[in-house]
Amino acid sequence: MKEGNRFFYIIGDRKIEYLTVHKSKGLEADYVIILQCNKDTYGFPSLVSDDPVLNYVLTKSDQYPYGEERRLFYVAITRAKVKTYVLYDRRFPSVFVNEFLHPEKVTEENYAKHPNANKKWTRSADNFLLTLYNEGKSIKYIAEKMGRSQTSIVMRLGKLEGKR
Repeated sequence: MKEGNRFFYIIGDRKIEYLTVHKSKGLEADYVIILQCNKDTYGFPSLVSDDPVLNYVLTKSDQYPYGEERRLFYVAITRAKVKTYVLYDRRFPSVFVNEFLHPEKVTEENYAKHPNANKKWTRSADNFLLTLYNEGKSIKYIAEKMGRSQTSIVMRLGKLEGKR
């Protein structure tokens, strides 16, 4: 529901405000829920390439993997007075989630963007995806065969299933 320029979810008898991380800057709440912390094109951090212009305004010490989104993530996790909930798909946690849960396992490879992260889906790619899926092939197999990330395959299947 929308009131003025603010958005709310009504859950049970509670009115819960929905904000982007950008809008939450400088604010506090008792509880904060951060959604979509998956390793995905539109996850947190997003696998969409950073704006190259950003590199001209950042100092060398600020230029690290997902620097801008890392700052936004910090803003998000520090808004709560009581507790922050970070929601993610256990199969595809974002590098930020992995840094919290398993810092000893984080490697350079965790920061790599998939080479086809921004590649558009075509009708023929969708048909090939559905064919492999309907044949019972695993998500890992399909991802390797199509040159896409496993998360991308799962997300696209969800979109295609929603259109049926």
